[in-house]
Amino acid sequence: MASKFMRREFLVDMMKAADIVMMLICLLGATYFQFSHLKSLPLEDFLGIRIKVQNAALLGCWLVGWSWLLSHFHAYDTRRLISGGSSEIMDLLRATTVGTGMILVTDWFMPIEVVTALSVVEFWIMVSVATIGARVVMRVLLRRLNRDRQKLDHLLIIGTNERAIWFAKRILGVPELGYRLVGFVDETWGGRPEFEGSGYSVVTDFAGFASYLNSNVVDEVLVCLPVRSLYERASHLIKKCEEQGIRVRFDSDLFTSARGGIGQDPIDERRLVTVHAGGMVRGPSVLIKRLVDLIVASSVLVVLAPVMVVIGIAVRLDSPGPALFLQERVGLNKRRFKLFKFRTMVVDAEKRLAELESKNEVSGPVFKIKKDPRITRLGAFLRRTSLDELPQLLNVVRGEMSLVGPRPLAVRDYLGFSQDWHRRRFSVRPGITCLWQVLGRSSIPFERWMELDMQYIDEWSLSLDLEILLRTIPAILKGSGAS
Repeated sequence: MASKFMRREFLVDMMKAADIVMMLICLLGATYFQFSHLKSLPLEDFLGIRIKVQNAALLGCWLVGWSWLLSHFHAYDTRRLISGGSSEIMDLLRATTVGTGMILVTDWFMPIEVVTALSVVEFWIMVSVATIGARVVMRVLLRRLNRDRQKLDHLLIIGTNERAIWFAKRILGVPELGYRLVGFVDETWGGRPEFEGSGYSVVTDFAGFASYLNSNVVDEVLVCLPVRSLYERASHLIKKCEEQGIRVRFDSDLFTSARGGIGQDPIDERRLVTVHAGGMVRGPSVLIKRLVDLIVASSVLVVLAPVMVVIGIAVRLDSPGPALFLQERVGLNKRRFKLFKFRTMVVDAEKRLAELESKNEVSGPVFKIKKDPRITRLGAFLRRTSLDELPQLLNVVRGEMSLVGPRPLAVRDYLGFSQDWHRRRFSVRPGITCLWQVLGRSSIPFERWMELDMQYIDEWSLSLDLEILLRTIPAILKGSGAS
């Protein structure tokens, strides 16, 4: 899905953890009510009671068994977590009932003083309400998160047959999935006969598919073509998506992928095969990356707020114009966003760019010269120390950027791209720092810059992010390659 914080791939792990925590809380709650009734024990004294090794081992077995039971009763099927229904409630009640029975049976063989019939009933009521209620709350939160159309995953469907129409109706019928259908792709602009009257539209034909990907936001492509008759064409279109790092799903296991991880996701009775291009496959690590971004960026903004105020005042005093410079950049899957920086150039710098194009000192579509006459006196210092980048922490908090990732390019630079593999850098959130910045910053040639971005995407891990962050500090202090 889109750049939103919640993603379907996290729901199962999050719900499993929540179920275990709720089971523990409900078990402690029921035990405390029974224990305090028997001995009139204050809560703080109850929490200070030492647990016997035997009881701790028993509790561990209960937790494992509880998680297995919920899985056995389909509590973690993604389609159920998202859409719910009466059958889900009944299965959850069956799971909590059998789980409570499991506790009773083990207590029969290994009695625990505070486990009584009343405490077991209290536990069953509490844990059943909590387990069902958690899923209701999760779906309400998902609906609210998906209200912003800009945060929805932009879905493009290849094919206009009955299968394609079925998937479109099913996916759009569940808002919690977080999709926005941008249109369909087919051999011709008209689509198949069964597509007429569906209410959907064809946005491009096969010939214009690659061009459409280049100029539009597409997070995911769903392939619904007839496998036998259009296998080669479908494989070609999938390859185009992989080149740009766009996620691909298809209702078949007949296609092969040259790059990326393979996953599966059920939609009702059908199972979609998913191809993730690159190394940053969504999962718990990506969630942790986003949490670290939020925590670190927010904390640094608070701590350095006085410094940023001083810099802002200094920029205003140094040259006419605003303290901040806002420029449209290309972000995740080619989304446009406003990047924040302290202004380091004269106010008419954008207009004067055309007259300096001939002096460009780097290859490729980007523009850089060491002694740019548009840079102000203070601006040179801010660039050398990277202090001009501090406002981008706001972009990180807003979800438009990450602390680590390929640097966001200006629209002018992106429009100069001529190779599709370069565009794969937009398959992840852009970052404040990245590999090429710590290995030489602006002194690295454009092609090497792109290669390092691809290397980062393919080899991404939390430890790599940490390494880049730690190496960024000495690179800034040395001012190596800054311009």
